[in-house]
Amino acid sequence: MIIETRIADYAFAAMDEEEESELKEVCKRFAKDMRFDFQFNYYSVYWEEENWMNANLALPGIDTILRRVP
Repeated sequence: MIIETRIADYAFAAMDEEEESELKEVCKRFAKDMRFDFQFNYYSVYWEEENWMNANLALPGIDTILRRVP
């Protein structure tokens, strides 16, 4: 099962440099794909279920940063 999460472009601006770096590293390491939607200015991040759980372990609270799409 593929899980889609989203984060608005402006949310990166609200993060400090360390938090942004950690989030990007976790996404690079565990996400299946990451795409930017130019029309609505947000990133869609796609995860396999197991990798989403691993990302939550690597960066507790990632589920509050990335909004899950039903």
